[in-house]
Amino acid sequence: MKIAAGDTPISWVGGKKRLRKQIADAMEAAAPGIFARTTRIVEPFCGSMAMTVELAARSPNASIVASDGEPRVIAMWQELAHSPANFLREVLGDQSAYQTSEL
Repeated sequence: MKIAAGDTPISWVGGKKRLRKQIADAMEAAAPGIFARTTRIVEPFCGSMAMTVELAARSPNASIVASDGEPRVIAMWQELAHSPANFLREVLGDQSAYQTSEL
């Protein structure tokens, strides 16, 4: 799987991955120049962070505050942010946990 710039590596139930560009375009249309003025992006339910990634790409000077009620989601994003090589080593080293049998 190839991840495009501005994309997120995971899908999430209820996520906005497929609609993120249209949502951000609608935000810009409703409030022209919003992304140039944005200094902080707050994501209360980060999940895959699809919207956060899209908004951050459009608001390069904004700081990001991400939260979620699921501590494992936060732990995953923190590990990925602080130590991407270790995160990949852990995920790729445990691929057998993600294998499924063919039907």
